[in-house]
Amino acid sequence: MADEETTTPSSEQTATPPSKIALVSTYISSHRLETALCCSRVFTVICSIMFIIPLMGNPHTFYHRTLIASAITSALRLHQRLPNVQFNREFFSRLILEDSAHYLLFAILFSVVIL
Repeated sequence: MADEETTTPSSEQTATPPSKIALVSTYISSHRLETALCCSRVFTVICSIMFIIPLMGNPHTFYHRTLIASAITSALRLHQRLPNVQFNREFFSRLILEDSAHYLLFAILFSVVIL
């Protein structure tokens, strides 16, 4: 056992692992859509909290930001579920059946009507 402890480090042990920033960067570049969805959801939650508890700024502005962030999230989810856009009846029927399409239309409708 004493011999095992005094051995010299091999080339495998001296290799430095990739940094955390490099790991995060490779994850973000390989999962762009999921990262964008996560960021838009976090932004939606932050704007919703800022609307409910107006610590700074106008709550009306945060309401609009919440609706726009919700529309972005719905559009990204819709793109994730229906990636290939086609202009035919079958695609339109699948589009109408998706909940994300309804959420996107509602968010756009409410943000335009309130302006």
